[in-house]
Amino acid sequence: MFKFEVPSLMVGTLDNLMTLSDELGKTDAIIESVVRKIEKTGTELSGKKGSDLTVGGVPAPRYIQQFAWDYAKYPNRRPLKELVALISGGVSAIDEELKQLSQSFADKQVALSEAKRKKGGNLLVADLNDVVTEQAMRSVEVHDSEYLKTLFVAVPKVDMEKFESTIQSLGSNLVGYGGACLILSFP
Repeated sequence: MFKFEVPSLMVGTLDNLMTLSDELGKTDAIIESVVRKIEKTGTELSGKKGSDLTVGGVPAPRYIQQFAWDYAKYPNRRPLKELVALISGGVSAIDEELKQLSQSFADKQVALSEAKRKKGGNLLVADLNDVVTEQAMRSVEVHDSEYLKTLFVAVPKVDMEKFESTIQSLGSNLVGYGGACLILSFP
C-alpha cells in the first residue's frame, strides 16, 4: 500500500465537471488502448512479458509508487478540460510516433528479409552483377545489335543436360548456341 499524490486542481463548476466526466470515459479508453499497443509492441519486440516493461527505465509498479505530477508540463492552475486536452494531445503524439516507428521497423524487416533472400537464395532472385564477375565475362562474346542479342540464362546444374538437349527447340529465332556456358557457384 502506498500514498498516491494528486495535486490540487482547478475544479470549476459542477456543470463543467459533468461534461468533463462524460469526455473522460472516452479519453480513458483511448489512452488505455495506446498503452496496450505500446505494451504489445514492446512485448513482441523484446520477447519479455508486459511486467518487465519500464517507464523511463523504471519498472512500472515502482514508477506508479514514485509518481510525481509534472507541474511544468501540466500546470495545476489550468482548468481540468485544458489538462485533459494536453494529456490527450501527448498520447496522440505518442500513438502517431508508435505508428511511424512500427512502419519503419516493418519496412526494415522486409528489406532485411529481401537481402537475406537474395544473399542466400538462388540465381533466379540474385542480382547478376554480384554473381557474374569481370573475369568470367572475358570468355563470353557479347552481341548487341539490331538482329542479335546475347542472353544469359540461369539453369540449375542438375538441369544442365536437359537444357542443352532442348535449347534448340525453344524458338525459331534462336541461333548460335554453341554450348558456351559460365558455370558459377552461388551460395
